[in-house]
Amino acid sequence: MKINRLSLLALFVLLGFVSASHGAIRLVGNFQTGMAGAQEVRITEDIDFTITANGLVREFVFVDWVNSSDGGQSGIGGVPGFPPQNILYELEGAPGTAALNNITDNAIPRGDLTATDGFISISTFPPSTEIPVTIGQTLTLKAATYTFGSNVNFNSEIVAGFFTGDMFLADRNGNRLSDNTFVPIPEPSSALLLGGFACAFAMLLRRRKAGKR
Repeated sequence: MKINRLSLLALFVLLGFVSASHGAIRLVGNFQTGMAGAQEVRITEDIDFTITANGLVREFVFVDWVNSSDGGQSGIGGVPGFPPQNILYELEGAPGTAALNNITDNAIPRGDLTATDGFISISTFPPSTEIPVTIGQTLTLKAATYTFGSNVNFNSEIVAGFFTGDMFLADRNGNRLSDNTFVPIPEPSSALLLGGFACAFAMLLRRRKAGKR
């Protein structure tokens, strides 16, 4: 099969879109006044953390999630009946689950947490499902969707959209247990990908038609 330059261009367009894709954390719904079960945190791709201290992981921290306190800390609890309500993870490749507690906007400053951080937390009610980790291990937060109830006191800066920035793991006292992991910009949508195909294909047809004249 003969491969011309325009066919290669179409391939490069595809590769460009694929190589530009990233995982993301997407917030869906109204986090201030939404109905219970209408708020979601969607993790679209696995997120890896390198463990730097021994301890029990309780919090997945969003660094500088908000700019102001907006009235202090407020948590939105998980909603029964909206699976998965277990946090899905892998530790050194071995799958595990931890009971979801809530999502919190402004952390109470403690340990390595500041008032502008937020976090998703693991339940500490007996039996606790906090994750024991040791230095050098890799903990992977798996791609999943988590559903939460409504809370009228949640920080007004937190709106539907994407979280982009650093994350780290912490114990129940806010002490850091991992390096920062950067969560990049969201991946291009399928529409953009299909648009790239369409443009490349249109150019290919135009070149072929011109060659037949």
